[in-house]
Order: sequence, then C-alpha cells, then structure tokens
Amino acid sequence: MKIRLNGSTAELDPHIKTMEDLLAFYQLIHKTVMIEHNETILDKESYDSVILKDGDVLEMVHFVGGG
Repeated sequence: MKIRLNGSTAELDPHIKTMEDLLAFYQLIHKTVMIEHNETILDKESYDSVILKDGDVLEMVHFVGGG
C-alpha cells in the first residue's frame, strides 16, 4: 500500500493496517504525536480504529524536548 507521509510517498509493509500499527512501526507509540489524516486531525483515542488505505495522505509531527 502506498501513502503520502509528510509530503513523501511511502510504501507500507502489509502488516501495517491501522494508525496505531504505523506509530509502532516508527517507534512513536508512546510519544506525543499529532496526526492529520486526509485533512482531519485525529484524536489519540482513534489511532487503533483508523484503517489506512492506499492513497491516504498523512502529516505526522512528534515533539522532541531539549534545551
């Protein structure tokens, strides 16, 4: 399945089905993340129920601390 992730085309492994799977793949599951899925901002509670489809457009931002 091909999606658009932060402006670039990404080919997803077949085992990645949900937004939660995608976050686990990128090791962001326990990080503070903001996700826009097809121009809709997602609530964290919906990550396990959002099913990814070919052609989806995602913008994903995670926060990094430092100083």
